[in-house]
Amino acid sequence: MSSSSISYGWKYDVFLSFRGSDTRHGFTGHLYKALLDRGIYTFIDNEELQRGEEITPSLVKAIEDSRIAILVFSKNYASSTFCLDELVHILACVKEKGTMVLPVFYEVDPSDVRHQRGSYEEALNKHKEKFNDDEEKLQKWRIALRQAANLSGYHFKHGNENEYDFVGKIIKEVSQRISRTHLHVANNLVGLESRVLHVTSLLDDKYDGVLMVGIYEARTLQPFAVSGVRHASVSVSDTDTTPVLRSIFWTLQVSTCPYPCRVRCPCRCQCFIGKTTIAREVYNLIADQFEWLCFLDNVRENSIKHGLVHLQKTLLSKTIGESSIKLGSVHEGIPIIKHRFLLKKVLLVVDDVDDLDQLQAIVGGTDWFGSASRVIITTRDKHLLTCHGVTSTYEVDGLNKEEALKLLSGTAFKIDKVDPCYMRILNRVVTYASGLPLALMVIGSNLFGKSIEEWESSIDQYERIPNKKIQDVLKVSFDSLEEDEQQIFLDIACCFKGYALTYVKEILSTHHNFCPEYAIGVLIDKSLIKVDADRVILHDLIEDMGKEIVRQESPREPGKRSRLWFPDDIVEVLEENKGISRIQMITLDYLKYEAAVEWDGVAFKEMNNLKTLIIRSGCLHEGPIHLPNSLRVLEWKVYPSPSLPIDFNPKKLVILKFPYSCLMSLDVLKSKKIFLKMRVLNFNDCQYIREIPDLYGVPNLQELSFCNCENLIKIHESVGFLDKLKILYAEGCSKLMSFPPIKLTSLEILQLSYCHSLESFPEVLGKMENVTSLDIYGTVIKELPFSIQNLTRLRRLELVRCENLEQIRGVPPNLETFSVKDCSSLKDLDLTLLPSWTKERHLLKELRLHGNKNLQNIKGIQLSIEVLSVEYCTSLKDLDLTLLPSWTKERHLLKELHLHGNKNLQKIKGIPLSIEVLSVEYCTSLKDVDVTLPPACTQECCILSTLFFDACGMNLHEIHGIPSIIRTCSARGCQYSTSVPTGMLLNKELHEVSGFKLLRRRILEWFEHSTNESSISFSFRTKFPVISFCVVARPNTYLNLGPIFIFDGMKRLLLREFHFDQVGAHVVLDQISHHLVIF
Repeated sequence: MSSSSISYGWKYDVFLSFRGSDTRHGFTGHLYKALLDRGIYTFIDNEELQRGEEITPSLVKAIEDSRIAILVFSKNYASSTFCLDELVHILACVKEKGTMVLPVFYEVDPSDVRHQRGSYEEALNKHKEKFNDDEEKLQKWRIALRQAANLSGYHFKHGNENEYDFVGKIIKEVSQRISRTHLHVANNLVGLESRVLHVTSLLDDKYDGVLMVGIYEARTLQPFAVSGVRHASVSVSDTDTTPVLRSIFWTLQVSTCPYPCRVRCPCRCQCFIGKTTIAREVYNLIADQFEWLCFLDNVRENSIKHGLVHLQKTLLSKTIGESSIKLGSVHEGIPIIKHRFLLKKVLLVVDDVDDLDQLQAIVGGTDWFGSASRVIITTRDKHLLTCHGVTSTYEVDGLNKEEALKLLSGTAFKIDKVDPCYMRILNRVVTYASGLPLALMVIGSNLFGKSIEEWESSIDQYERIPNKKIQDVLKVSFDSLEEDEQQIFLDIACCFKGYALTYVKEILSTHHNFCPEYAIGVLIDKSLIKVDADRVILHDLIEDMGKEIVRQESPREPGKRSRLWFPDDIVEVLEENKGISRIQMITLDYLKYEAAVEWDGVAFKEMNNLKTLIIRSGCLHEGPIHLPNSLRVLEWKVYPSPSLPIDFNPKKLVILKFPYSCLMSLDVLKSKKIFLKMRVLNFNDCQYIREIPDLYGVPNLQELSFCNCENLIKIHESVGFLDKLKILYAEGCSKLMSFPPIKLTSLEILQLSYCHSLESFPEVLGKMENVTSLDIYGTVIKELPFSIQNLTRLRRLELVRCENLEQIRGVPPNLETFSVKDCSSLKDLDLTLLPSWTKERHLLKELRLHGNKNLQNIKGIQLSIEVLSVEYCTSLKDLDLTLLPSWTKERHLLKELHLHGNKNLQKIKGIPLSIEVLSVEYCTSLKDVDVTLPPACTQECCILSTLFFDACGMNLHEIHGIPSIIRTCSARGCQYSTSVPTGMLLNKELHEVSGFKLLRRRILEWFEHSTNESSISFSFRTKFPVISFCVVARPNTYLNLGPIFIFDGMKRLLLREFHFDQVGAHVVLDQISHHLVIF
């Protein structure tokens, strides 16, 4: 369907439907002449047409081609089946084509037509006698008469008024309806049709309530995806019993420019489908369905120039025709609009709204409009409309790749098909424009008739300096921002695109000395930026717009701009000492510039307003002689000097980061100066730093990081008493042997891993309540100090590869997860010795011991533990759980016991009653397993449901005390054919078993049905029975088996797969009952 085919295209203005013998030579004849005299193109049938029984195809075509149908209901109208069929078809066109209907009741009461009384009742009774076998036809006629009579129309009765005046009223209304101006929309707009159809589908012509529709662009412009155009999802709630005012808001990334765009596209593929263009096309398409119409364009601009009262006057003038109405204030206009519109079916388009007051003055509430009214709002700001109480939205993106290529090709070459040699550069342009019609139009027009080399050169120039026309259109959204919001946007566009949102907030809050959270939210709402996976994203054109605003501060002299980010500009300023106090922010990215900079180090001297200096490049081989004291953020990767400038006195400095730098000392911090504003210090990977100095001069420090300082050997004791410190990173300091005592009451994160020479964990001098997780990897500490219990809210503790760790004397009382891995010197773990667990209720839920090759004994496993995992502790021989006092006197909570790879473990006994899963795998010395219940317990006490003894080799002969309720048992790779489980299976004692695997070459004898084929059949009576399912696989077979069951032709899938390894013959046993799904 083309764009034109979905819009207006009537052949006739009016179609007259009437009973010829009643009114042709009277009222209808006079009405027809009056219509012709006013220049209204009207269809009236001749007398010959109405003599037949059925309406002709030519008459049907005339109805469908007419904009308005005037129905003249006279006394004998219903006696004509011809008229009734004509009426039915007219009302069908109302729904299908938007035909307007104007009923005229000439010398008949509308209620007689509506309820089929009087002459209408008599006529239908006669038709019933004639068409007794066609009740459907009769019903259609009755419904059509009732629907038409319910429409607003005109009633004429002799004596009430003269016929001439009555005809004049009809002519006036028809003239008003057909004189409605269709708004200009260019033909063949690329991509318009699909967007218009999206909007019209939301307008829902079957919904009788008031419906507000808006269309907005929720995302920042982005590069094309392969999938093309993204579609919005719409959620509308109609729970309210009052007429629902549902709204969809709309902002395209291209909005109507405040001045006309002079670039014309000479090809047949026109362009520029902005929000206003789509609104105009939708307006033209549906306008004839409404009594009152109004398209309020350029609301933003007109409200600035003329005020809100002028907008209200314009609205009233366009709808009710009262141009002389006087309004003293907005508050006077609101009740007038509500009163006049309340009973009318209105179509109102409010274009380019940018302020909540505009909406409140024009479309303030759900009770302003008559039934079936429609309101369309276009805007750039979704948040604005959300504040107005709108909950439903529709999202529109730019052109997809196919549409963009079509538009660009038509603009630049005047044809759809182009020379394949141009495709690469065309794709580059499309990627650069990312669906923005204006950009495609401007670039295509400018490059018409140019060579490939000229195209390449022009695109390079666009990426360096944006086209002014594109820049001016995009800048409209920027101009609507408040001052603080504009500054935050320029910072992000120039310096922080693609960086983590948390990092951007940290830098900008420091730079501006206020929280940027609100401003960033505004930028997101206005689609200027987007946050994706915590990264700040801007479309290239939006980024270019921001950068161009800053570049225009001084087009030829970078040193006079507020922000510097382009490497060539920064190098020019540094090498030629062109910087002045105008500069507030410099960011030099290491990915963009690596050439050596020849400078004398004094370039920063005149930059006395520089607040943020970020250098992520090693291109400066000489350090600065001077740094501005105005700095609030100083981040310099690979800082080339061993020290900071002597006269540097950064009292305003908040963030200081020197990773990978040549600093040898932190003299500026050693002085007696107090840096009250300092929050962050970072010296990661500084190989020449040997000492962290006295930090009493930075009492408000919140983050301290000196990771991978390989030559660091000393940390000043003051570090342990920074009571505002929240983050302390000290991992990877391979020569650090000791850490001073700590009393860091605000600390949340502590990292000391991979300090390979660290012999002791720091003493904790007082309660520290904010550390919840602690990892200690790769140190040589011998023991944890008893004072570690002062980490009172520590929930997780993990010790990994601490090769000298011999014992653990104290663990925090609220610990929930405790892991000890690959600590090769640990021999005994006796948790009963931990004072905190003997004096108060313990919370430990998980104990995981892995790869501690010398661990021989585990004692005192606590009552609260739910998961105990002991894996690859190769010196462990016995695990006697019956010896635990707490488990003989109290109810224990242990649910899972995992014992993997403990190759010297020979015996397991005393499994507690709470165990649900016992997994013992690759324990090749295991001989005896006893899961027998204590004498005083019955089978009902046991909840053990899963047993795994896979790959336990040839030594495991007996598993004692397996409960009959066991559901899953696997013993692959074990040789115990005479063991208890096999006997229990043969005797059918394991009546609940499923997922049982063992070495056996034959199906168990008590199975009633067996086969060597891939399927088996059986029958049952009524209820589906519980079935035992047994499979034997050949030796050296590897397969996954997922059985499918068919009952009366209906497939069901077992919710389990069976895996066979390439070992010996396997038997797998399962049960089928409720573990089934239908598909």
